[in-house]
This record gives sequence, structure tokens and C-alpha cells, in this order.
Amino acid sequence: MIPQACIHIGELMRGAAAAAVITREQLAVMLYRYAGSPAAGGSLDGFADAGKVSGYAQNGLVWATSNGVMSGKGGGMLDPQGLATRVQISFSFCNKSLN
Repeated sequence: MIPQACIHIGELMRGAAAAAVITREQLAVMLYRYAGSPAAGGSLDGFADAGKVSGYAQNGLVWATSNGVMSGKGGGMLDPQGLATRVQISFSFCNKSLN
């Protein structure tokens, strides 16, 4: 069964929000806050570009990567300022819903 949250995000992606852009770190923070801002254990030391993470997004990205909600883009890069694609947003949101 598909979680209601996955259906909802799919509807958003087809609607007016489909053209909106969001960075990967913004996505992580949004999901982190949706989860209730739990304690974020771990670090981003495994990513070569960890120093590019904005201060406000640090806990969100640590939480998201430590819990398998988000991952790097390959080559040891997190790409926090990169744009999240619709597929990445849907996958991250549904992955969080299933956990």
C-alpha cells in the first residue's frame, strides 16, 4: 500500500508546485522538521563538500543522511546547494514516510 504522504507529494508535483525549485539542503530541512526535528546523530564528514552546508541545514542533513532519507550524489559529494529533482523529492519524502 502506498502511504498517503507519497500520494500527496505526487499531487503537489503535478500541480502549481511542479515548477518550484528547492535545494537538496532545503529538502533535508523540510523532511527533518516534518519528522519533528529529532536528535541528529552522526556527521557529514564523509562528504567532500560538507563545508558547503548552510548552518541552518546542518542538523537536517545529518539526520537525513544518517537515517537513509537522503544520500550523496556520488564521488563523495552531497551537493547541498544543488537543486533537488522531482524524483529526488518524491523518493526522499516517500522513503521518510515508509520509515
